[in-house]
Amino acid sequence: MTALLGAATFALSGFLFIIFWATANPHTAFYGAAAAVHPIWNASQVLVIHCIAAIAGLLGAAGVHGLHAPKTGAWGLIGTACALVGQACFFADGVIAYDVFPPIARALPAAVDLDGFMFTGPKDSAYTAFAILFMIGYIVLGLSLLYFRALPAAPAPFLAEASAGALIVGGILVNLPPTAGFGGLCAGGIIWGAGASVLGALWAHAAVVAAGAKQEAAKGSGALHR
Repeated sequence: MTALLGAATFALSGFLFIIFWATANPHTAFYGAAAAVHPIWNASQVLVIHCIAAIAGLLGAAGVHGLHAPKTGAWGLIGTACALVGQACFFADGVIAYDVFPPIARALPAAVDLDGFMFTGPKDSAYTAFAILFMIGYIVLGLSLLYFRALPAAPAPFLAEASAGALIVGGILVNLPPTAGFGGLCAGGIIWGAGASVLGALWAHAAVVAAGAKQEAAKGSGALHR
């Protein structure tokens, strides 16, 4: 049950990431007063998609760790640890985006420009650190899954491998600096979400199959003792 719950939560986080980044696309940026007061911004944040996706990512990454840990070992643990910190920061970023940015944008628009005080100094360093941790976490985790062949069984050739690759590629693109282009960030978020959704679904299916096999084995054992 724990494995199934962790896998399902990881899949949910990927699905919510896709929704969030697809919804975020019309903003054309995550900075500037026009973005912070845009109706789409409010919709994506008020529905708490950002925060729920981050929470699901936290629980999901922790939940599926036990499924790949026997094979990925220390590397899987390092990747998961960095990913968890990155997801926690993503949650904090969602809270700031919803509660802090819109009122500041209305009262002091220049503050949320890329060179405003909300994006410079220590705050900029914090955003950079969060992005690096998220990126490193899923690069290491994705490579560990591929190298140690710790991926779940898939109904189609290379589906699991492509999904692990999506975690890596999406994790890189979605954490590039804003100046790299907002379209790339959105594409990265959607790619990462697709990879997490598929891997989570495959792990969930494997957990259901394993639970069924365990029940059948228990029934067979009980029948032998009658």
